[in-house]
Amino acid sequence: MDSVKDVTFGEVLEGLHRENSGSKSYAWAENRLKQADGLCIGRWALVILDKADIANIVLPAHRHGIELVPDSGLAVSATAEVLRSFP
Repeated sequence: MDSVKDVTFGEVLEGLHRENSGSKSYAWAENRLKQADGLCIGRWALVILDKADIANIVLPAHRHGIELVPDSGLAVSATAEVLRSFP
């Protein structure tokens, strides 16, 4: 992971809006970011992730008629394996 620069929480929300406005999960994502802002004490950074960084991101529970990601969460790489197991 390469850090590019520090950013404000306002910039984070602007990026969310720019890239996700109109999404069904927009409000959910905005609320999660607001929770995270409290946890990280307002410290945010723009970073560049490589393939390994992305593969190790832990996703929250996802259920869309089937359990893709359990309540405990699952790494992106493991979730991809779950998806490959479906016909």
